[in-house]
Amino acid sequence: MRTLPVIILSLLQFITVPLVACVHPSVTSQVVLPHLEGAWRWVSSEGGMTGDTIFATEANNRVLTFERDSTFRMQHRSNPPVVGTYTVFLSEEYELGEVPIIRFSREIPMFSPDSEFIVRINGDTLILGSLWTDAPSHHFVRQGGQ
Repeated sequence: MRTLPVIILSLLQFITVPLVACVHPSVTSQVVLPHLEGAWRWVSSEGGMTGDTIFATEANNRVLTFERDSTFRMQHRSNPPVVGTYTVFLSEEYELGEVPIIRFSREIPMFSPDSEFIVRINGDTLILGSLWTDAPSHHFVRQGGQ
């Protein structure tokens, strides 16, 4: 019966090491990202534990819309949208320095269980990068006419 303590210790290590390795960033100040406003069409998610890339299709397409009043809407086909508020703040992230982070007020199933992301906007491309090393980053393109 010596294997039971070894199994328990192994499980504890598997659970606690990722928790210690993931440092939650400290908030430095709230900011406004004017280029964030508008509708963004999801094109892919990549990374995570498997490193796979998942591409948008007609069956799983989504549009994430950010409004000036700090509300968001995630529309998935004809399903009822997920609606809530968002906050963008600068944060001191231990590897990247000061970066903009977006925090959603409610869980979005596509992002579950994450509710905070590093925000990168490059022209018409939005990347919501996970704060966790083993979670995917989500890539969006701006909808036309924005």
